[in-house]
Amino acid sequence: MEATARKNSRKIRVLVEMSLLTAVMFVFELTGIGFIPIPPLTVVIMMVPVMIGAVRHGKGAGAFLGFVFGVTSMMQCFNGKVPLGTFIFSISPFLTIVLNVGVRVLVGFLTGLIYQLIKNLDKNKTWSYAVAGMSGSLMNTVFYMTTLVVFFGSLSETQGAFGISGLSKTAFLLAAFGAVAFQAAAEAVVCTFIGGTVAKVADRFVKYS
Repeated sequence: MEATARKNSRKIRVLVEMSLLTAVMFVFELTGIGFIPIPPLTVVIMMVPVMIGAVRHGKGAGAFLGFVFGVTSMMQCFNGKVPLGTFIFSISPFLTIVLNVGVRVLVGFLTGLIYQLIKNLDKNKTWSYAVAGMSGSLMNTVFYMTTLVVFFGSLSETQGAFGISGLSKTAFLLAAFGAVAFQAAAEAVVCTFIGGTVAKVADRFVKYS
C-alpha cells in the first residue's frame, strides 16, 4: 500500500512538472519570448524546456515536449509571424507538419537518449547537463535546416528567404547553414547554460523518490 502510494505520488508530481513545462512553452509562444525574429528565421529558445524535461524525465518526456514545441512552431505558420513558414504550409501542409512537429519530437527523444547514455559517465554531475543541452539545440538546428532543404530547398521562394537563388539543394544547404550560424550559436549557448543549469538545480533539489 505504502509503495503504491509513493508511486502514485511520484506520477502526480511528474505530471505537474510536465504540465508546468508545457505551460511555459505556450507562454513563450504567446508572448514572443520563445521565438526571437532574426529574418528569415528566428532564434528559438523553446528547446530549453524540452531539454529540461528530457533530462529530468527521459526520452518519452522529451518527445512529448518536442511535440509541444512543434505545435507552437505550427502556430507561427498560422499567425504569419514567420512568412517562410506560412509559405511552405501553403505548398504542403503535411510536409510542413513533418518539418515542424516530427523533427522536434525526434530531437526531444534524442536529447533524452543522449543524457541517459552519458549521465553515468559524469560521476560528479558537472558536464552531462550542458552536453545534453548543447546536443539538443544543435540537433534542432541541423535536423530542421536539413529537412527544410530536402522538402522545400528547390523552391525559389525558400532560397530567396535566405537571400540566395539558383543553387542546388546541396549548395543551398551549405549556404543556409552559413546564414544561420549566428542563430545556431546563440541558441546553443542559451540551451547549454540556462537549460543545463535549471535541469541540474532541479535534479538536486526536486526529487521524486
